Amino acid sequence: MNVQEFDAIRVHDLLREYGRMDSVQVRMRIVQGPLTYSGCVAITIDIPLRSPMIRRRVVVAELSVPLPASSLEQTSRGPVIAEGLSALSSSRQIPVHQEEMQGRLLIILDGRNLRNSDSVRISLTTPSIMNLTGGHGAFKTWRLGIDLRVPLAERVVAVLEHSPALSLRCRCDNSEYHSLAQSADADLVRKLGFYPGPAVSVKYLFGNHAASSFRAVAFPAFAASLGLLSAGYTSALISAKHGDLAAVSFALALVPPIVQTIKPGQAFYRSADIHGRGPDFWVQSFAVLAYLVGILMTLVSITDFPSLSTASQVLSYSLGAAAGLTGMAIVAAVQQQIIPPHFCDVCIKRIVWRRRSRLHMASRRTVCNECFHRSSRASG
Repeated sequence: MNVQEFDAIRVHDLLREYGRMDSVQVRMRIVQGPLTYSGCVAITIDIPLRSPMIRRRVVVAELSVPLPASSLEQTSRGPVIAEGLSALSSSRQIPVHQEEMQGRLLIILDGRNLRNSDSVRISLTTPSIMNLTGGHGAFKTWRLGIDLRVPLAERVVAVLEHSPALSLRCRCDNSEYHSLAQSADADLVRKLGFYPGPAVSVKYLFGNHAASSFRAVAFPAFAASLGLLSAGYTSALISAKHGDLAAVSFALALVPPIVQTIKPGQAFYRSADIHGRGPDFWVQSFAVLAYLVGILMTLVSITDFPSLSTASQVLSYSLGAAAGLTGMAIVAAVQQQIIPPHFCDVCIKRIVWRRRSRLHMASRRTVCNECFHRSSRASG
């Protein structure tokens, strides 16, 4: 049985089991828009009411943010910032109150407004649970983190919705199972998480989904390689007295690297990127430096010191080969999912080679070998 077949059967069984218990449904939708330091998340909580409310003060939800906001490791917590908070019961708006207590945001309703109602829906939008964790350019990552408790719930089904442009790099939560994408189109990816108690603890790490943006990191290296190899060939043609061919080769050496590696705007960063130094920066810096050294050496050997022609060829060919190998290594690393970085869903350590990681089928967690063997021994 492959992963897709197992997921379809598992989700079907869990939906039937959770449906019989009138589970609370929590929907978290990452609002579409460019992400810089933080992103907005729309949260909807549908709570079934099994018995009449006799209390005046009913805490229907407790929300907090794991701190620090830029890490998968939690040391403390803080209250969620709630915007546009509303409550709907029996197709009518009811008053809702919020207060902070011990690092949590409490959402409170008057029990008298819930009489003769079979459910209540809480809606809010928060900018405080999805934050930039680091990276630069295509290597940026954001953490979605929230601790949510619904005191009236026995179990919770969480629906996570996000743009297809985002990809999960690490999923650290207390769910018993997290599904594959239940729907995926041009605008939305939807996944289900099943939580066997009233508490939902989520720390998800998101990153860029497009593999082409990571392969693009290799383009400056390939362009520099082409220019350097052409520069070495130019020097060889000059030594062989083929001036016309040397001119063509030198033009080939100059044009592509200039167009590819010295783009207008690449030296300037938006405010959110100003401190970033990602792999793309170092690859581009190496490509530009190698290209400039090779071209300057070629120009010196052509114009002033013909005796350096052999040394110029060796240097250009060597730097060109190094730049080309760097580009090929980056493309191979993207293909083998070494780039971008992924993390174990249990111990949150870096998984160096994701294609060689393990999948724990029962919970559909991607884990390192150590955590996989530990869970296998625990299950007998």
